[in-house]
Amino acid sequence: VYVADGGAGLTIMDWTDPSAPRTVRSVVPQSGSLNGLLLIETTIFAAADYYGVYLYDLSELGFDFPL
Repeated sequence: VYVADGGAGLTIMDWTDPSAPRTVRSVVPQSGSLNGLLLIETTIFAAADYYGVYLYDLSELGFDFPL
């Protein structure tokens, strides 16, 4: 699960066990709070307040495919 977590940035979580979700990785943007995500193939588009859109490639985050 990919989460736009405000000032905490992009949080990638493993929810395979819904009773015990765990954070896999967090990425904090240089500026702004992330408030929306769009996943297209292996690219995450993250809206960051008035700072525009950050692009994150899953392979650069250490993933070969979406969790």
